[in-house]
Amino acid sequence: MKIPVTIILTFLFAMNANAQNILVRDHKGIVINNDTLEYAPEFTQKPPYTEIDCKLYAQNNTSATINLLVKKAELSTDTNADHAICFEQHCYTPDVYVAPVTVSLTPMDADSSFKGQYRYIKENHTPGKYLVSYTFFNNDNPADSAIVYVLYNTGNITSAVNNMALQNNIRIYPNPATDIVNITATDKLNATLTITNNMGAVVHRQLLTDTHQATIPTAFWATGMYYYTIAAGSKSTSGRIVIK
Repeated sequence: MKIPVTIILTFLFAMNANAQNILVRDHKGIVINNDTLEYAPEFTQKPPYTEIDCKLYAQNNTSATINLLVKKAELSTDTNADHAICFEQHCYTPDVYVAPVTVSLTPMDADSSFKGQYRYIKENHTPGKYLVSYTFFNNDNPADSAIVYVLYNTGNITSAVNNMALQNNIRIYPNPATDIVNITATDKLNATLTITNNMGAVVHRQLLTDTHQATIPTAFWATGMYYYTIAAGSKSTSGRIVIK
């Protein structure tokens, strides 16, 4: 049986359109494109500053070499903190929003030089959660990009560390999703999952009782951005899910 060339080309084009050309991974190697991560200070600090570091890895998921760049956006205002990025062996001043140098990545290669730095003096700082985004993109085609959101939690360190422990225990995939969203956990979950749409309306609520996994059907959800919260006692973690 012969398949018309036009059908083959259409299929290949669709596959390419749905592919994620840049994959951003966390320290566990999990793809976190479009996700929201939370970071808190380590217990050991060097006075007078308190510093929170966010380490991310960007991978070239194409068959061609790309010139990778990264930019930051501060989505919450924190006038008493310095927010900087490190990239390609350089750490830049807080007024640099786009890294001035590129990293050349061959097919399937990953950059390990990126780090977000959030630094403040505790006595002069208002504790809270401050949201930023990091966008990794191909300098030759800026539309070819991947974004990750990061909450820098400068509040109660013990609470923040507990939240991070819950976050690190959970994996949510695929994201973006179409028909289903899976939630898996290294340790058993006893928590409440709540998902809201872009208008704040609850579209799904589920008790996760003594389980390592859950599957949420999303085939009939409208395309767009959704927000999840998983609350377990005094611990909670949240993020975004894209339905396409």
